[in-house]
Amino acid sequence: RHTRYISVTGVQTCALPIYHSARKSEIFQKELNQLLELSATSNVALMCAEEDPLHCHRGLMIFAELRDQRQSVEHIRKEGLLESAKTFETRAMKEARLIKIAQTPSLFEESNRELFEKAVKILTKKHGYRLEE
Repeated sequence: RHTRYISVTGVQTCALPIYHSARKSEIFQKELNQLLELSATSNVALMCAEEDPLHCHRGLMIFAELRDQRQSVEHIRKEGLLESAKTFETRAMKEARLIKIAQTPSLFEESNRELFEKAVKILTKKHGYRLEE
């Protein structure tokens, strides 16, 4: 069995840290489609030096797009613990201060999607990788 590496970023052609714009780029969509094709026949893990996907393009860019496409995603955290997509989204909304700690997200999917997208924009400004100008 061979290991195959693909980049799945698309950020080279986009102004960073605007991951939302990068998600619409042709190169990102092409690489995302490669990832989806690979995931149809294999288990796929995206790796990064960042332990917390809230501080990384995996969570702020790639996960957000996979979520929109209704793909199943779990985040592998330190010590091998798995974080569900729902837990990740709630944590993102809490860190972006869009919901209170004791508050839970809405039961309505569309409302959660909008809140999560707002959280992504806020957290991208805080944690997004920036190219030197």
